[in-house]
Amino acid sequence: MDEARDVVAPEWVAWATENLLAGASIAKVRAAWIDEGIPEALADATLAAIRRSPIFEGARRIATRERRLAQIVRLTRERARTLTIETREGLDAATFFGTYVAGNVPVLLPDFAREWPAVRRWSLDDLEARFGDATIAVSEGRASLPVHERNSGRSSQETSMRALIARIREAGESDDFYAIAQDRNLARPELSGLLDDVDLSRGFLDGTKLRFGTALWLGPAGTVTPLHHDTSSILFVQVVGRKRVTLIAPNELSMFERAHAMYAAIEPDEIPDDVRVHELELGPGDTLFLPVGWWHHVRALTPSISLAFNALSRGPNAFVWYGPGSIR
Repeated sequence: MDEARDVVAPEWVAWATENLLAGASIAKVRAAWIDEGIPEALADATLAAIRRSPIFEGARRIATRERRLAQIVRLTRERARTLTIETREGLDAATFFGTYVAGNVPVLLPDFAREWPAVRRWSLDDLEARFGDATIAVSEGRASLPVHERNSGRSSQETSMRALIARIREAGESDDFYAIAQDRNLARPELSGLLDDVDLSRGFLDGTKLRFGTALWLGPAGTVTPLHHDTSSILFVQVVGRKRVTLIAPNELSMFERAHAMYAAIEPDEIPDDVRVHELELGPGDTLFLPVGWWHHVRALTPSISLAFNALSRGPNAFVWYGPGSIR
């Protein structure tokens, strides 16, 4: 309390307003103020002024809407906690789009890319033989970057495919260099031939969007994609090597605490115990559907080549407005 002006201190007014909007009774707030030494008459007058304020009335309406939305989120969260990520073979496009894309539900498709020329042919040796002289952009110095900048492509440098593959062979485990999605390597004419090894026959992907709707991930064992969510749905195809993927549903609201835009502020081993975590290991040919908004962390267990497609053949797949981690 500011005794000189005989008013309640702003921090106590803010505290009372917040608690009243959350559903606390006037009596409880008044009792807490009096326990802190605020005179009864001053407490009564200030609380009455808060309740009469048109600002409070507007905030009350927003708080009511927020509580309703919180109930909806809680319901979807409780239902999602029982979710088991399905493994489906022979999935047709109608079921994929009608059930998994529309439902925003992940699914593992072991057979989707199993017979692709890319999966049957690609290796470090193959890429070196066919594209060794091609220029490729590589994100460098990743280990010293903040987590939310590791996959930004801001520190990328150009090298030859042959030189990159030599580094991958020699590196052992490293997250310091990685050809990443933001490098947009498949938009380069000298590397676009890699897309000839993608099979479009299942009808999941739009061939006219592949060049700018496909990301190449190429690097050594130990590369990490930090825990984040995307603003589009992704078909993630593991072509060479193995990766471990950690998945968390978007209705786990605690994941947004201290998040930096799309990037979580925690590592997988710091995830709260009450958050449902799904963990999968992907090998050559495995395809994982990553719906928009789902948090995911990816670690390469071996030298790895992956393709990530957002060039889906049906419906809009850009949710640029989805950035709850940016809201403060």
